[in-house]
Amino acid sequence: MRIAVLNDVHGNVRALEAVLRDVDGAGVDAIVLGGDIFAGPWPAETYELLAPIENAIWIRGNADRELVEDGGRAPRELTAWSFRGHNAPCSNVWRHCLSPCRSRSTG
Repeated sequence: MRIAVLNDVHGNVRALEAVLRDVDGAGVDAIVLGGDIFAGPWPAETYELLAPIENAIWIRGNADRELVEDGGRAPRELTAWSFRGHNAPCSNVWRHCLSPCRSRSTG
């Protein structure tokens, strides 16, 4: 099994696009997103790029938690800006990608 591990994307969708092209060419079986995915310059665009990837395993990082968790330290204004224009409210992003516990069969 080939696994790609991507950490600390921090909303840098431009760099992520280049990395995903390399990952696609490597023929990996799964992609582990190792946390701190959204907090950065293009959080909503980063979500839109990553959400459709079926073989992704999401791990929430401290910056993700602070951005999207109720009671997180990120100001609500920052959360609203981060997911501006996105068709899913922030809580749906949390449930879809960053739930606290998930299991996955590795086949």
